Amino acid sequence: MGRPRKNGVDMEHVHPVKAKVKVNGKSVEKVYWYYQYKRSTPDAGPRYRLPDDPHSPEFWAAIRNHSGAAVYHAKTVKNLCLDYQTSPEWNKLKAASKKDYKRYIAIIVEKWGKFPASDIRPVHVLALRDTYADLPSTANHMLSVVRTVFKWGIPREYLTINPARDVSDLDHQAEGHKPWPAWAIKLIAENARREIRTAVALGLYTGQRMADVVSMSIGAVQGNTIQVAEDDQHQNAFGLKGDRAKITQSKTKKHLTIPLHQSLKPVIEECRRRGNIFLAPRPKGQPHTSEQFQAMWQREMKKEWATPLKEHGLSFHGLRATATCILKEIGCTDAQIQSITGMSKQMIERYTQHMDRDRLAVEAIQLWEESGR
Repeated sequence: MGRPRKNGVDMEHVHPVKAKVKVNGKSVEKVYWYYQYKRSTPDAGPRYRLPDDPHSPEFWAAIRNHSGAAVYHAKTVKNLCLDYQTSPEWNKLKAASKKDYKRYIAIIVEKWGKFPASDIRPVHVLALRDTYADLPSTANHMLSVVRTVFKWGIPREYLTINPARDVSDLDHQAEGHKPWPAWAIKLIAENARREIRTAVALGLYTGQRMADVVSMSIGAVQGNTIQVAEDDQHQNAFGLKGDRAKITQSKTKKHLTIPLHQSLKPVIEECRRRGNIFLAPRPKGQPHTSEQFQAMWQREMKKEWATPLKEHGLSFHGLRATATCILKEIGCTDAQIQSITGMSKQMIERYTQHMDRDRLAVEAIQLWEESGR
């Protein structure tokens, strides 16, 4: 009798091979996985190397591919999620989006994994959403992932109706990230380590996200021209030509050309003087990943001098809000702000809503006083 099926595939023809390999000069045991139909028999088929992690969606997709197991593939929520994570649609997502999706997919599989996807009803989705009612942002993100995954499964005959289609988001009036006051920027300039100071300056004067800031690079320098090519890890392309910065945003893929603020020029010149390829690099010049920079940021924020920043709830993303508010305050139109930050009009309104409230309050009191009432 063959091995039992798992994740919709037959494990009979899957076998591990143990080998000794060197890791940091030490001999350790490593397991390699292979698929071979009727191994060690006259009818043995070709031998295929499988992905190393038997817990990954790619591992099970490879087995199904080699074994033709699509003929027997249980239409469970777990398999729906596994298949989605090996799809072209999944592969188009950015690394940060994949990480975010995996967090919610793990919860979906834990709750519904063993059930047929077609058995999930709106009432089940509603119950899952309400489990996170005290965290409305989390609940709404969860709901978005459920909608996406189940919609993907409809043409693949997992189900016929998306159970999350008519389940509404929770009401959630998020204030957004707080803009930085002038004292906070000065505090960073006087106390933070160089990499943090540089990144804060770039974030403030370009209005870009942290992921875009840490991948801003000088690249090949020829006079005052810097050409930058995209790669898989650092999707942002940041180049300089004269007094302009050319940016391709990592999240939206918008192409921006930003004239350099005069306060940013010394930062650029310091990077040139140091011979750095990346503008806010690690100590030895390598680029930060978003996770590495976030870890460094958190360590810096634990220092005593940074206590006021924590107490006021200031985040790196708040620099993007700061740039937007300053541009709005000096009279820039939404179109002008969009040309620099790449934000939608809705996001500009969200980031500047407190400014409009404050301005309207001042104008209202002035009118009241002028009326003599």
